[in-house]
Amino acid sequence: MKTSVPFLLVVLFIVVGLAFVASGDATAQGGGGDTSRDLIAVTGTYGSGASVLYVIDAKTRHMAVYKATNGSHLEFIAARDITWDLRLEEWNDRSDPGVSPKELRKIWNESNSNRSGNATSRPTGGPAESGR
Repeated sequence: MKTSVPFLLVVLFIVVGLAFVASGDATAQGGGGDTSRDLIAVTGTYGSGASVLYVIDAKTRHMAVYKATNGSHLEFIAARDITWDLRLEEWNDRSDPGVSPKELRKIWNESNSNRSGNATSRPTGGPAESGR
């Protein structure tokens, strides 16, 4: 079964949202979830009568998606290494003007240099540079 790009984007947004304790897209509704040391499993709904299971391996940064219909048919939908997805600073971002990562970094650097005369590229404790 060929999976559409919008569906994969919804899945990606849900995975990233869960990783940072955020909510998913309106078309995919979160259900329950659980984690072990390296695995995260989250359920949700997609469309009419379909349940989705997202399995994320936090150690290897891989994910797999399964769909169950009518509680009996389990179908493997997709899998991918999300390492490079998580390194994107922005993509398809529809945020309001003035809040892109580049603009926020500029504001942060200006504010930081005004206080200490010592600008940094990221706030202390932020994620590592994305290797762009």
